[in-house]
Amino acid sequence: MINWFRIVITALLFLVIGVLLWAAFHYYGKTISQQSEISVANQAKNSAEFTLNAQAEAVSIFNTIAGATLNEQHANTLDSQAAQTDIKAALAGDACAPVVVPARANDRVLNRYNAVRQSAGNADTRQPDGSVPAVATTK
Repeated sequence: MINWFRIVITALLFLVIGVLLWAAFHYYGKTISQQSEISVANQAKNSAEFTLNAQAEAVSIFNTIAGATLNEQHANTLDSQAAQTDIKAALAGDACAPVVVPARANDRVLNRYNAVRQSAGNADTRQPDGSVPAVATTK
């Protein structure tokens, strides 16, 4: 006769092997999909870090340029003030110093000044430069 005990043990063994195979393939698939998701997330993270670093470097460069520009403007202002002081001191004893500049001469100098500013690369000729004081004219 058939040994039922051996058949049951064999069936149970095949059942256990089947369950183990199913679990192995099931979790293997999940692991593969998670690895691909992690890979995509790492690529996105690396791209975001690169973009952030590039933007931070650009901001740093712009700040350096802005600081240098501000320092140069400050130095120009100080030089201009020193030159104005020297000119005022030199003209203090001159009899012609308090004489008002005629309107035609003033207009000619102003037109020349605007022509020079307009020939500059990106100068805004609509607004007068703050470092140049207004000159009183006679009419």
